[in-house]
Amino acid sequence: MAFNSEQTCCSSYVSQQDGAFSNSMVGSIPNESMPVDCTATNCSYNAGGSCAASSICISGSGASEKGETSCLTFHQS
Repeated sequence: MAFNSEQTCCSSYVSQQDGAFSNSMVGSIPNESMPVDCTATNCSYNAGGSCAASSICISGSGASEKGETSCLTFHQS
């Protein structure tokens, strides 16, 4: 159970390889209709296992694995 954003991660994170395709971005435009699963059961944005936040911020610039990311949108309910 997470109590702050540092205790979360983006479980679908895959380190971007040169030339690799990304679901979350089309060019430099975010994909606003991409569903995001959420397993942080005590996050106020968790709606039955999906994130219901109007916008999501994930930290982890330069991350090489999912454990180096965190959900900055997390808000303990």
